Amino acid sequence: MTDSSFSCRLAAFDLDGTLLQQHAFLSPRTREALQKAHEKGVELVPATGRMLHFLPDCLTELPFLHYAITSNGAGVYDLSTGACLYANTFPPALAASLTRFFLSLDLWVECYVNGHAWIHRATLENGPDHYHLPANKRLFVQKPYRIADDLPQLIETEQLAVEKINLPYLPPALRAMLWQKMDEMPDVTAVSSVDDNMELNVTGCDKGDGLRHLCEKLGIPLADVFAMGDNGNDLTMLRTAGVSAAMKNGTEEAKKAATFVTRYPCEEDGAARCLEEILHLSTDYPEGKEPSL
Repeated sequence: MTDSSFSCRLAAFDLDGTLLQQHAFLSPRTREALQKAHEKGVELVPATGRMLHFLPDCLTELPFLHYAITSNGAGVYDLSTGACLYANTFPPALAASLTRFFLSLDLWVECYVNGHAWIHRATLENGPDHYHLPANKRLFVQKPYRIADDLPQLIETEQLAVEKINLPYLPPALRAMLWQKMDEMPDVTAVSSVDDNMELNVTGCDKGDGLRHLCEKLGIPLADVFAMGDNGNDLTMLRTAGVSAAMKNGTEEAKKAATFVTRYPCEEDGAARCLEEILHLSTDYPEGKEPSL
């Protein structure tokens, strides 16, 4: 919980497992909470592992969302212009080497560049079944991909600034080996947003870093920032914000990193209820249905 002296000027929120219902929708209660927070003067900022052009329409259509922290902090964007305000990307040679290695293991590999997802043509032609992607992964590989005949070579030749390398599904037989190998690479930070994926950024890049740089540009002290998240890629953001909440459905790591834990999970409007309480939003709910963390 917060003390009475907390004055929130910016609220940053993870999407999947935190704000969105079924990874795609805003509930009416959440939409109303965001609207009321905006009316109180709070800057509302999605902070996600997704790239810019995979933000859901239910968010990008909201006229009061001005900024987004994407690709786990590698790209901070102005939503009204599409301009990148801050980037923290891989050296092209390192990104190409990693991509080539993962492709050699016959993994589904995506590289996020300037808010777009690039994919190796053969990966797309093989299709999700070839990579044994579970049903709950299929939504996340229905992106507006940019296709390269040879993705590692393109990264090297064009010197692409890769924000994030995304492995949406790691086969069980490879997980331990890959986590150990990435842990041994000093220039790479590996996190996960679910227990069977891997998201790679250059060392020093994370949601907390992206949040710090955005707040510097806006002149907002971190002490006046509230953050919500649920998983491994949210930890630095939860620790960076002045006050933070981990979702009830979140990992133990997230709960330890946050100021407090919500009483309700994502799918029960946990984020909306939390915003209502933290920001003292006035809402007219029937008796017995008052907001609660």
